[in-house]
Amino acid sequence: MLSGRSFVPALAATSPGSPDRLLALVSVLLLVPAPAVGQDTLRLHRLTGPIVLDGRVNEPAWDQVPLIPTTVFSPQYRGEATERTEIRVAYDATYLYVSGRLYDSRPAAIRTNTLYRDAYSGDDLLGIALDTYNDRQTASWFVVNPGGVRTDRALF
Repeated sequence: MLSGRSFVPALAATSPGSPDRLLALVSVLLLVPAPAVGQDTLRLHRLTGPIVLDGRVNEPAWDQVPLIPTTVFSPQYRGEATERTEIRVAYDATYLYVSGRLYDSRPAAIRTNTLYRDAYSGDDLLGIALDTYNDRQTASWFVVNPGGVRTDRALF
């Protein structure tokens, strides 16, 4: 059975009583991603309908957005993903949207060790690094853990 928590970084909405919950993330960013070394350019999909920032990825507009390929960084760089992961990136006239459905076959092992903003303590996380200068040297990194705790950093 799949389980997890639903959350939006801004409001941390959860329903702890449901065993069929899904770890979901919807985050709004105002930056445009650039391709990493050796990757093709990520073509963004323009949304055809509204998105509600409620921690659920169930709007019909998401059905038209293709999944983007994911990269495993830990425990083995570029290793085979052990769990199903669905990441989508889209935009409208104002925002860039990132959604993630992160499935976990062992929900009791999902780690949220800190509830402090910009702190990392071995948590499970979903992050996106945006090389907005396209220099492959710097990036803005945005992360959220299963508890909805956000981290943002400049990478040099």
